[in-house]
Amino acid sequence: MANTSTEATHYDRKGRLIDVETWAGLFQDKKYQALGQSKTPKGRYLVSTVWLGIDHSWGLNGGKPLIFETMVFQLHKKRTEQIRETTMRILAKLLHKFYYPTSISRKEVACLRASSEKEALEDHKQLLKEWTAKE
Repeated sequence: MANTSTEATHYDRKGRLIDVETWAGLFQDKKYQALGQSKTPKGRYLVSTVWLGIDHSWGLNGGKPLIFETMVFQLHKKRTEQIRETTMRILAKLLHKFYYPTSISRKEVACLRASSEKEALEDHKQLLKEWTAKE
């Protein structure tokens, strides 16, 4: 059952309650944490599914803890974004100023959370299909 208090509740990949020390050890194991990473065929998006091990439902998911997350990240910028950033870099150089792009890391474009490994892998397949169609 999900925790409705403000204290974090920790779970292993099977959905069993574990203490924070066990969770911390498992969380450092990237092979344990990762369920899958897939790029769309044209390489514009990355779908990543991981075990978080902390209940992100805050008691709002009918008692089922949300301990897995599938996210979609944009890997390549649109041509207009590339042109804008190149223009800003040139202007900054001409004006002897520094230019920092607005997004240094990948841009998150979608996120789903799940209670079980099976649901998380289904979410992974679903988002990969959806974002492949958007390329």
